Amino acid sequence: MRYQPLVTALNLGSAALALQQFPVSTVGEASVRPLDITNLDSDSHSFGSKIEQWRFDEGPFENATGNLIFDTVHSLLQHWPNTRYRNGHNIVRGSIPTGTLLYHGTSRNTIPSEPDWIATDPEHSLVFARGDGSGWHLTLAATRPLKVLYFDGSSAAKISEGTMDTQDIIAWGEVQPERVFDEKSRIKDLCRWGKEFGIDGFVRMEMDFEIMLCDFTAGVEVVSFLHVRVLARDKNPYPYRLPDAPPLDPDALGRTFEAMHSGSWHNRYPGDSRIVLDLPGLISLYDIALAPSLVPVRAGLERLDHRVLGISSEDISQVKRKLTEVISRSDPGSGIDWKTLTHVIVDRYANRLELMQYLLNFTSSDSQEVFERAKLAQTQLRIMLTPYLLNDTVVPSADTPGVHPSQWASRFSGYVPQHTLP
Repeated sequence: MRYQPLVTALNLGSAALALQQFPVSTVGEASVRPLDITNLDSDSHSFGSKIEQWRFDEGPFENATGNLIFDTVHSLLQHWPNTRYRNGHNIVRGSIPTGTLLYHGTSRNTIPSEPDWIATDPEHSLVFARGDGSGWHLTLAATRPLKVLYFDGSSAAKISEGTMDTQDIIAWGEVQPERVFDEKSRIKDLCRWGKEFGIDGFVRMEMDFEIMLCDFTAGVEVVSFLHVRVLARDKNPYPYRLPDAPPLDPDALGRTFEAMHSGSWHNRYPGDSRIVLDLPGLISLYDIALAPSLVPVRAGLERLDHRVLGISSEDISQVKRKLTEVISRSDPGSGIDWKTLTHVIVDRYANRLELMQYLLNFTSSDSQEVFERAKLAQTQLRIMLTPYLLNDTVVPSADTPGVHPSQWASRFSGYVPQHTLP
């Protein structure tokens, strides 16, 4: 793959601007999608094939979502950003490697015979190992790679404002907010749908990451099933008292805290690394071509209010067809580590672009102050783009006959600078 490096730096850098820790709006994104993560392994490598795509003199187009796709990819399997932006829009094929330990807490001395939940950390599963002074804690090990689908966001949070929308359209063919607590039906219907494709489970996140495991006899073996000593869980395990509530159980409060504590271990990159995602197989509901009916639904809304409710039945069918295609394919892709690449881009550009934003967010009636600030901004730009500023590249004037104004920066134009790197 060859492309003009300055163009790449500008557009990948613009994507990193979306990764600063403040609410992101779809209005204001660069008109060129910096990294279309939904088509990572295509022949064009998502950098386009027309000079007209590289119009630096045009502002962003309204309702663009490339920055949101990039940001969600950068945040996958990380607890904090998916807590902050709780309504997930991505479905990603993944696997859990052979030998990975998984945990299930229960009040019964019985290994589940139907779909149930397991945790990636024992601190999480022990919250559910409750009974009259004791509970049971099951440890499993994967005997082969487990095939899973990951729903991003706080996809296990029981709230009706959008956390489970993507699961609903797969399980039931529509968003059903009134069934937010209908978890038994949700797990059974998801597993019933996934059985045709060999899906072993579905990864979600609440206090910590969990897996809706479809079959406790397939792809896993029992490491231990222990009768553990726990105090009876209080009906009110929160740091406040109801007027007629029984005395608080400090041990139950401690277990709940430890479940949240274990989730915080995955707050930032690399997140929960026990789940390996297939990023070229990512399905994003922020993809305007895949789910165009959501464009007017989220128009004018802050990102925190984006959700999938309102998607058309036609788009749901298209999403499910695309998902079926992705999870059925055996093509391993290009072998490029897209997860690492997105983080390299963020590491390199995010703080620098934040500084640029600070430098440009400046008003003054003093022309000398404006001039000095402009010089600082240019200095920072040169620092960012030094690896891509070729000594002999000449930018033609805008009125050069037969030459597009951006042709010098395009790998498709045939324009060859006087000196190029090999």
